[in-house]
Formats: sequence, structure tokens, C-alpha cells
Amino acid sequence: MQEHERLAGRLILLNGATGNSIGRYLAMPGGLETCMSPVLHILDDGSTYILFGHGGETVPGRIWQSFTV
Repeated sequence: MQEHERLAGRLILLNGATGNSIGRYLAMPGGLETCMSPVLHILDDGSTYILFGHGGETVPGRIWQSFTV
């Protein structure tokens, strides 16, 4: 893991109607900062995924597919 001085990002899911958090926050893999907002992705077969990314301007990262809903 590459050293950096930025705080680790957190993924927080919010209820769109109430604004309340759903569950607890999840730390970014590897303790890296976030680089993109979560994106809801629905496949043709109806499978639903949340895509999110970590890393930053000076720290490499990746995009994750997780949290099948």
C-alpha cells in the first residue's frame, strides 16, 4: 500500500426519502480516500449493484462492484 497523508474515505448509504443513513458507514478498502460518488448500476437481468471508487490524485485506486441489493 502506498503512503499518503489523507484520511480514509467512508461509504455511507442514505435513504433518498428521509435522508437517514442505512446501516453504518463502511471504510474504503485499503484505507484510501474516495474518488467518486457511488453509482447505482442495474443490469438487463435486473441485478442491482453499487459501484464506488477509491484512490486520488496522487494515490492509485480502483473501482469496486459490491453490495448486491
